[in-house]
Amino acid sequence: MSPAVQGQLFTLGFVLLFLVLGVSRRMRPQPVRPGRIAVSGGIIVLLLGVSLVGTGGRIIADPVALALVPVFLVLGGLAGYYLVRTLTFWNDPDTGALWMRGGALFAIILVATIAIRFGARAVATGSFAGSTGGFSAAGSGHGLLYDLSADLLFLSLGLWAARAFFVIRRFRAEAVAV
Repeated sequence: MSPAVQGQLFTLGFVLLFLVLGVSRRMRPQPVRPGRIAVSGGIIVLLLGVSLVGTGGRIIADPVALALVPVFLVLGGLAGYYLVRTLTFWNDPDTGALWMRGGALFAIILVATIAIRFGARAVATGSFAGSTGGFSAAGSGHGLLYDLSADLLFLSLGLWAARAFFVIRRFRAEAVAV
């Protein structure tokens, strides 16, 4: 096995470990913390933006992939809306704090989009990491499949943004009702 393949497998294993930890954490009931949701949402948006610039800069040169960006954002937003509706919310009778449970489906869908993205990059480039050339990859000719993997970042972005918006909105509605 070449060192490049070993490095990719090590990276995938490391990412998988954190994803498993995240999914298992989502399965437990947890208090709704709007500040934490907003900060983690901001970090996710920043990481997705860096990922887009680092590996998906070619999307700007492909009109079809660029036209699909709003479609993926809307699909992500709709999925986030639906997933928040599957969460169970309740107030702690002793403290009045709002709690939620049921985020495992959200985490699983997020993991699936990441897996599809890595798979599409692997098919298009022969590497899980895809092209490392950023914007310089514009002439590399990876094709639409490579660009669609970058569009999946916008699906994830819509998913995270909708989740943050609707959970914070639910928190505020509960705070007004109390």
